[in-house]
Amino acid sequence: MYRMRLNDRQIEAFRTVVALGSITAAAEAMFVTQPAISHLITDLEAELGFALFERVGRGVRPTHEAHLLYEEVERSYLGFSAIRERAELIRNGRVGLLRITAMPAFAETFVAPALGTFLRDFPEIGIELDVLNTTAIIDGVRRRRFDLGIAVPVFVDPALKWTVLRSAAMVAVMPRNHPLAAVEYVAAEHLAQHDIIALPMDSPYRMQLQAAVSRLALAPIRVTSTARTQAGACEIIQSGCGAVTIVDPCIANRYRNTLMSKPLEFELKSDLAICTSQAESTAPAVRFRHYLEEKIREFAEAR
Repeated sequence: MYRMRLNDRQIEAFRTVVALGSITAAAEAMFVTQPAISHLITDLEAELGFALFERVGRGVRPTHEAHLLYEEVERSYLGFSAIRERAELIRNGRVGLLRITAMPAFAETFVAPALGTFLRDFPEIGIELDVLNTTAIIDGVRRRRFDLGIAVPVFVDPALKWTVLRSAAMVAVMPRNHPLAAVEYVAAEHLAQHDIIALPMDSPYRMQLQAAVSRLALAPIRVTSTARTQAGACEIIQSGCGAVTIVDPCIANRYRNTLMSKPLEFELKSDLAICTSQAESTAPAVRFRHYLEEKIREFAEAR
């Protein structure tokens, strides 16, 4: 039975060429010559039995087969990278590891400040913080890639446990000269009459907003643009766009000096919850929860 004889250097060359889009750039990244990269790729293609790149002018373009192979290579490299980083943490005296993932709205406003205080008190613990959407957070916690996730509790899963730490009323944010800046409350009808920058369709916030407006107004919200993050929507408005967006009050607070925020006439909640596995949590995760709760309290008291 024939067995392929692949080596790490060939795979590394292939991955680097695909990632950087150039043999020249790959050679520079790997500190070798261009002929050396070409030789590694040629040997790999001969071993695999199919072409990995097509010549396009003076460059190369991955084939369909190369894209399929690259997906598997990336999965393998992510695993090895995690092992390498963990070994580095141990070598540097980090005896514990806390892996956290959070939604963009909460990562910088609550999670990062809480982590700073946590690391001050527990410098021996290594930290991994990733920023993902809710679906990816849930999948990561379920697969035990993360010790805990901070997101909106929208999925019921027997393998997971949700603990809501904060529930806040979302607000409308707009330029200070916007017509809605003069109203006391922003109603569902307003959101059907003015340009809205909303989160993408896969966001739980977007789904909740659409459901609320559909229930209360005669027309749907007038979404003219979308932004992946609430802060991104505020940045667009701050830079001159005369639209409105709906955000968590912690995000609105960051733009209080330049933008106007107004309460909504209808209820639209932003719940911050910790998502963990039903299995026993790690000691660092349990400790970190108290630091996160403290940052949430500080924000509430400062408003």
